[in-house]
Amino acid sequence: MTAPSTPPKLRPKVKVFVREYAKDLNGTQAAIRAGYSVRTAGAIASEHLQKPHVQAAIQAEQAARAKRLEITADAVVREFAILGLADMRNYLRFDDKGQVYLDWANMPETATKAIAEITQEEYVEGKDEDARVIRKTKFKLHDKVRALENLGKHLGLFPKEPSGGTPPVQDNRTQVFLLVLQDPEARAAAIALSRRIAIAGEGKGDETPAKSSSEVRNRPEGK
Repeated sequence: MTAPSTPPKLRPKVKVFVREYAKDLNGTQAAIRAGYSVRTAGAIASEHLQKPHVQAAIQAEQAARAKRLEITADAVVREFAILGLADMRNYLRFDDKGQVYLDWANMPETATKAIAEITQEEYVEGKDEDARVIRKTKFKLHDKVRALENLGKHLGLFPKEPSGGTPPVQDNRTQVFLLVLQDPEARAAAIALSRRIAIAGEGKGDETPAKSSSEVRNRPEGK
């Protein structure tokens, strides 16, 4: 019986390449930072990445980094869920006249993670005694559809149909996910996602959807 072969040891420069590649997954730049010449870095990186023992070393480096940072698969999934299931009702309120205004004070603790951008414009409207300060706030949420797509892929919710034509069996994770999608905002995002998947299947490409955004006036000061 032949004993399994021992993987070759990494040379010092290759060890540096592995460590640098694990930082940003950019092979050419990792090779340059490891000391290879700019002219040959791309080719050398491609050569290294095709070697099983180098790939194994990269995976080990990534696992060690995730452990140091205390990043787990569950933590990543939770973040995707926060972005994908973000609800505009967490940020908006309506007064007795039906006017919408922002209410940052009462939003859930995790709602701020779904906000990608906030811009605010302040100006005076009216003159003399009728003058009042108006703050116009615009905020943008992270891409819900992209987050739902990543979440679905991670949970295996979009399995490919077997070659024999037998439809995939829906497991408990899929059923739970569909229950969560009863939320109107999330359901709309899921519908948009299904359309994107259908278009991609027809070879028409995959366009990046517009990000959710809202622009409302804050309540006038003193009112």
